[in-house]
Amino acid sequence: MGAFYFDPERSIDEDPAQIMDFGLTIAPNPFNQRTYLKIKTVIPGIAYIKVYDLSGRKVYEDIERLSSGMNRIKLDGKRLGGAGVYFVQVMTSGWTRTVKMVYLP
Repeated sequence: MGAFYFDPERSIDEDPAQIMDFGLTIAPNPFNQRTYLKIKTVIPGIAYIKVYDLSGRKVYEDIERLSSGMNRIKLDGKRLGGAGVYFVQVMTSGWTRTVKMVYLP
């Protein structure tokens, strides 16, 4: 079952291409050594990356500069603290996305 994202500040009259100008995927997922965050944006800027464990504790934090288009950022599993399910949150000036990932060392 999927989730629907609703942004109350967006109008249905806005250009649909502009509404979908930010994307976050993780591949491979699950992973055992390293994985890559693939961040797509049309607006270059700064991304704040945070990783949380299932208890909500922040286990990793980084800041990356994004260019327009597809950006690929490596995430080393050794920095997470052990096998398990984690949530990756990426925040930019206009967007926030959170994706679940599984680390199996």
